[in-house]
Amino acid sequence: MRPLFQTLGGNGLLQNLGAINHMLSIDDAEARVRNRISVNNYLRVARRELDLNVRTFGGMLQNQTTPNPIKPFVGQMVLAAYANDQEPFNKAWGEAKAQALEEFLCIAAQVVERGRQRTLKLKVKTEC
Repeated sequence: MRPLFQTLGGNGLLQNLGAINHMLSIDDAEARVRNRISVNNYLRVARRELDLNVRTFGGMLQNQTTPNPIKPFVGQMVLAAYANDQEPFNKAWGEAKAQALEEFLCIAAQVVERGRQRTLKLKVKTEC
């Protein structure tokens, strides 16, 4: 929605709505995203001012990490933490734990299956 408003010349309107949002302390998705971007910008400037090692942006996800099924929940937890909203944070935390357990069990099953296939190929007795 934001790019459409900006294309149609409504950038001033968006800035005014953002200012009203800030004055009234309205907590919505737009405010959370704006806060996340602001914090990232502050950290980037501070790292450069202190001459710390700053990651360069340029990967597919702008931080050169590989996508995984847990990352969306981490993003939801970050936005909920910025808003100091415990309920969505706990919900995302629970979903992230469930997804991590599911991923772990899937990987464990693959390891067991590969071990079983290797044992059968080598004809090693597994019985005691």
